[in-house]
Amino acid sequence: MYLTTSRPDIMFAVCLCARYQANPNVHHLLVVKKIMRYLKQTLNLGLWYTCDNDFVLTAYSDSDYGGCKKDFKSTSGVSCTSQVVWIQQQLRDYGLNISNTPIFVDNSAAIAVMKNPVNHSKTKHIGIKYHFIRDCYEKRLIDVVQIGTTMQRADLFTKAFDKPRFNFLLTELSVKI
Repeated sequence: MYLTTSRPDIMFAVCLCARYQANPNVHHLLVVKKIMRYLKQTLNLGLWYTCDNDFVLTAYSDSDYGGCKKDFKSTSGVSCTSQVVWIQQQLRDYGLNISNTPIFVDNSAAIAVMKNPVNHSKTKHIGIKYHFIRDCYEKRLIDVVQIGTTMQRADLFTKAFDKPRFNFLLTELSVKI
């Protein structure tokens, strides 16, 4: 799991394997070996964190159908927002005051509910924790921006892709190849 901070290309596969670490079988071991072989062949890939002044915090959130097991609504937006707010607080501790962080979302309905108070009033059944995103938006801690599905970088962490799409998303994430 440690490697996933600098190697987002293995995040999906590693997280999938981590689900079975309490009770693995032979198939899981074979998948882990595949990940290790991939890492050996791609030693030059990875995220590089530089110390320049051009730091911009951005986030990407992809819908996760069924994130909440009670009502099967997506919870990834809430999770993404809370992580952004946490990172902003950590950066403030280091003297960087970052606010109005853009969160790129490919779900136009979610953006409409969050930005328009009229739509917001019709969704009172959602529950209080889902209003957290709207509250952060009103405080200008985040800004939710629509992005096309083909440009959604968060897909790399939630889905398996063919090689061309996989390489495209790596390039979009600025993974050095």
